[in-house]
Amino acid sequence: MGSVLGVEQSGKATTMEPADFARMLAEEISLAKQPELRVLPPLPEVAVTEIFLPVDSHIPRDYVTDDHLRLEVYFQLANADNEDDLQELTERIGKLWGTPMPLKMVQFINLIEMKVRFGVGSQKDHWCEKSYPTGLKIKN
Repeated sequence: MGSVLGVEQSGKATTMEPADFARMLAEEISLAKQPELRVLPPLPEVAVTEIFLPVDSHIPRDYVTDDHLRLEVYFQLANADNEDDLQELTERIGKLWGTPMPLKMVQFINLIEMKVRFGVGSQKDHWCEKSYPTGLKIKN
């Protein structure tokens, strides 16, 4: 990867997770403030495994029609910490917007369930950290 703030580069990065960029930027800022830390060995790279499934999964606009509420549903699903939370949220979504859910919605929930069940990635490391809520709440 190289240096975020400097000219030292190695390899090619076509995409980068926001959490990775934030980590690299924090490291570079720290090193800029304290150059004596540059003699320390770099932090080990964390291996990332990505699985791409050919599944069209999302929250259909005709199921959750309000854009703000749809974003809040994405936010809450992505932040489900365990299977019980995900099940409870799925039930609330069904009560609010009806069952049966559209296939694409079911597939999206199934993908979130796989992430929660198998610990694939940390939802808090991605685009929707709990510290940046949309301000909307899904209520029973």
